[in-house]
Order: sequence, then C-alpha cells, then structure tokens
Amino acid sequence: MSLGMERKLKLYSLDVKLKAVFAKQEGKRCKEIQKNLKIKNRSQIYQWVEWYEFKGAERLEQSIRGKRKVVEKGINPIKKAIKKQLKTSFKKNRKLYLDIINKYQKEVSLEQLIKWLSISKTSYFRWIKQSLHPRPQSELEKSLFQICKQGSYITTDGKRKRRLGYRVVHQKLIDLRFKINAKTVLKLMHQFGLLSQRIQRKPQYYYDLAIQKENNLKNLIQNNYHATRPFEKLCTDITYIPFGKNNQKIICFCDDGFV
Repeated sequence: MSLGMERKLKLYSLDVKLKAVFAKQEGKRCKEIQKNLKIKNRSQIYQWVEWYEFKGAERLEQSIRGKRKVVEKGINPIKKAIKKQLKTSFKKNRKLYLDIINKYQKEVSLEQLIKWLSISKTSYFRWIKQSLHPRPQSELEKSLFQICKQGSYITTDGKRKRRLGYRVVHQKLIDLRFKINAKTVLKLMHQFGLLSQRIQRKPQYYYDLAIQKENNLKNLIQNNYHATRPFEKLCTDITYIPFGKNNQKIICFCDDGFV
C-alpha cells in the first residue's frame, strides 16, 4: 500500500509577517519583499496586510484553521474486495456484477461502482431492464417465445421490433394444440415483454403533400394526340406486362398508333 505525500505547508513566524506588512506599507514591491524574506507566494503578503489593517497583529499570531491531517491514499477496501470477486469469473458475469452493485450501492456511489467494474452505465440499466423479465420454463412459454421471435424483425439501428399481436399469437398456439385463453396469452406476453409495438404512421397532412407533389406535373399534350412527324409525341401508360423476370411498359406512337 502506497502512502500519499502530504502537501507541505510553509509556515512563517510573526516577525516575518510584520516585516512584510511594514515593507509593503513603505511602498516596496512584492517581488522584492518575497526575495528578501523568502516568501513563497505574493498573495500571502496582501492577506497579511489586510489582516493587520482590520484586526491588528493579533490576527497574524493565530495558527492555521482547520484540520491538517496526513491522508493515506491507499486502495479502497471495497474496491479490493470487488477485484478479488472478479478474479473468480473469466468473463463478464451479469448476475455477479448486479449482485456486487446491489451489495455496495449504499456505501459507494453507482458511478464509482460502474467505474471499478469497467462497464458502461447503459449496459447496467439494460441488464436491470432484462432482469425484470423472467425466462421461459414450460413448453407453452417456449413456444410463445418462438412464435414472437419469428414474427419480429430487426431495424437498421439493430433493435428488434415485434409485430404480432396477442390474438395472432393465440391462434398460432391453438394451431399447435395448446389449450389457452387469449387473455392468458396477453398476460404472458406482458410478463415476458413480448408485446408488439404499434407502427407510428405519419399524419394525413404528409400524404396530402405527397399527392400535391405528384400532381404538380404540367399537362403538355392537353388531350391533343395528333402528331405531324414521328417521335413528336410519345405517350405511355401505367400498365405493365410481365416479360421474363422483369415487367415491360407500353409506349404508343401517336403519329401511326404503333406500339
């Protein structure tokens, strides 16, 4: 265990303080006073002058206020106990980490414990959230998990979104010959955190704007399909004809009606 070095305080006698005060009152520079009396910081000279003017020489005789103790900066015993527990596990054991935090949380702050365990705060709160949902035990619960997992998808940011409601899951469980009520399925899905998330659709206002942008095209033909030369007017339709692996559009030439 290493002992921290105490900060050395340079104490000055009353004679030195009075000499510094009188020299400053005579108009001498602080740099000169520091050099002659070997004073470490010039702010002390200003402080002594202020004390002498308001409270006299008695204030200069007073000792330093407050406790001046040598503090041993050794390894915290709680940190030492935590390091000893972590040596027994070869990888990040979630249950062990949560037990350590719950054990010492009243004595040490959460931020300090997370720092000692070398885990992030987001990981800790994610573990807490996941520990609130129990794991499946029976065949019914395992089938419920499997159905909800198959009916989910992973978004671009890596999060899993569930899209099956409890009625669809209930019907699939009945197809697997499980006798269970729909409300019981809803209760189990809520217990295990398997409830589907509603897709947030944009308001109608955004769809109206999109339609306005699509209809913003100018009508150049004005129902006049007569053409004087080839390739003067080309018309197309939204009809698609399956051709091989792709779909083909219909383009009609207005001068001779050739498709």
